[in-house]
Amino acid sequence: MTASHTREFLVEFVADELELPARQIDDNAELIADLGFDSLSFALGVAEIKRRFSVTLSKEDVFECKTFGDLVWLVERRRIAAAALDLEPEAQ
Repeated sequence: MTASHTREFLVEFVADELELPARQIDDNAELIADLGFDSLSFALGVAEIKRRFSVTLSKEDVFECKTFGDLVWLVERRRIAAAALDLEPEAQ
């Protein structure tokens, strides 16, 4: 999976969850002010990100994301870190 796949998934999820046109969601859109995220949106997002990417985010992690681009960057960074851990050989 690539950063582009991560972004595409998050655009689709946010558009569906917040009932917004996908074209309205860009990296500079503020999650709360522009897109209308609230605590329920954040909770659902955290659960869906965990299900889709096997990445665990705390509410605090997500609340620190001001823009959609910040959220994409956070998920991608955590996804890559989790994948790297899966590739490490087990200690003997």
